[in-house]
This record gives sequence, structure tokens and C-alpha cells, in this order.
Amino acid sequence: MSILSQHQIAALTYREKIALIDELWASLNCSEVGTSLDDAYDHLLEQGLADCDAETDVLITLDRASRQLRQLLHGAAAYPMGATDAA
Repeated sequence: MSILSQHQIAALTYREKIALIDELWASLNCSEVGTSLDDAYDHLLEQGLADCDAETDVLITLDRASRQLRQLLHGAAAYPMGATDAA
């Protein structure tokens, strides 16, 4: 299997890059995609919880808590696709 270098990828046209992504995506096993997406999402959640745990002794205002919650929900909404939608 030949892997393209960064220089080779940079030399591709926009359409060629999209076609390459499409071919790669189509070649993935759906169960592998689901597992890797779940793992990545779990990692993000664990990191967020660890960050919150580090600040448990810090008091914050209700406004700040509301703002942080809105930011968290907005960030989650940016990734509406589930693992089952991958294929």
C-alpha cells in the first residue's frame, strides 16, 4: 500500500482530495468507525469531567455555570452525526 506524503496531498486538486476522502471513508468497516467515534467521544467527555473535577472547590456564579453549560451543549450540537450514520 502506498501512502501519500503531505506534499503529494497538497498537490491534489480540491476535487481529488474530496474523492480520496470519499474512497477512504467507503473503505472503512462501519463497526470500526463506530468504535473509534465512540472512543473519541468518550475521551472528550472524560477530559471535560477531569477539567471540571479539578475545579470542584471553586465556586462559580449561576451565570457562569449557565454559560459553560450552553457552550458544552453547543459544542456537542456541532457533531450531530452518530456512529450509525457513518456509512
